[in-house]
Amino acid sequence: MTDAAIAELHALCDILAPAGRESRMARHMADAFGRHSSDISVDWQGNVTATFGTGSPSIVLCAHMDEIGFIVRSVTDDGFLRVERVGGVGRRAAPGSRVMVLGDDEPIPGMIGLASHHLTAPADYWTVPPVEDWYIDIGAASASDAADMGTRVGSFVTFAPNFRRLGPDKVMSKSLDNRISCWALCELSRRFAEEPPATTVHLLANVQEEFHLRGLIPAVKRLDPDLALTLDITPAADTPDLTGRNTVRLGGGPAVKIMDFHGRGSLNGLLVPEFLVDWIEVTAAAAGIATQREVVVGVVTDGAYLPALDIPTAALAVPTRYTHSPSEVVSLDDLAKTADLCEQLARRVGDLTLEGVSR
Repeated sequence: MTDAAIAELHALCDILAPAGRESRMARHMADAFGRHSSDISVDWQGNVTATFGTGSPSIVLCAHMDEIGFIVRSVTDDGFLRVERVGGVGRRAAPGSRVMVLGDDEPIPGMIGLASHHLTAPADYWTVPPVEDWYIDIGAASASDAADMGTRVGSFVTFAPNFRRLGPDKVMSKSLDNRISCWALCELSRRFAEEPPATTVHLLANVQEEFHLRGLIPAVKRLDPDLALTLDITPAADTPDLTGRNTVRLGGGPAVKIMDFHGRGSLNGLLVPEFLVDWIEVTAAAAGIATQREVVVGVVTDGAYLPALDIPTAALAVPTRYTHSPSEVVSLDDLAKTADLCEQLARRVGDLTLEGVSR
């Protein structure tokens, strides 16, 4: 990836846009798409769509804009903010993290407090405080101070920006889930403007995946595509603590989803049809792009809701370490190859036989 491409990824990761408050990201994506297409729409939720090419079959490439975060549920008399999670924030990683509170005027820096080590009881050394005990310290001395600083019940919070290069090929940041895929959409908009696709290609930057997974549904229903391809992250198991959990690793290329399933809460998942898996893998092989397969339990993404709309749905994922933590890590080479594969798939969607589908 070029320095300019990495700078664009950096800018995307720095944007503060938790689920339900994606307006900063929506403006950025609309501006990015608008540099390359005049066919841009933004719906009332904040879903941003750009369309390239004409004719059938049509495909939509989806990437969610929102990030995990918090919402203020109360303010203590001495100025600390009690919060609830918005999305699946990792409980072990959050305490002690730097955050930004989306205040009335400007973002307010703070941190998720935790008991000083020197005063922690030995029995608590290996425990994680329950979410209901979490609090954010913004330096306020009272509830009125906190209000004067621009915080209130209902203020949203994200992890603080922390983008860094790691070695020659990796980056670390908050919200790589899923700003890496938003970067891919921006890159694809540039490529499709330079060389339009032979059939209709929609690029959709959607909302609220991290909260309820369904933010993309109204936009996809309006577009009514013949095929959907969702782009997201998947947990890599190439660190010492996850050896053997799955076969996904950084540097192995895009992950082709075979199955994901979340057995808690949403109780949902996606089984990608065999003909779509074959189409992706044959296309990747023809383009000389190495891929790996994703089979994971404990993960679900918004593509799980699209088959119910009678839309054949496939998914690609960028392998990611330390998911849903304040600092996630990805390979830039994996990201670049994911964008390359998405381009090839969008340009070759006409080669695909949509088995059993009448539209």
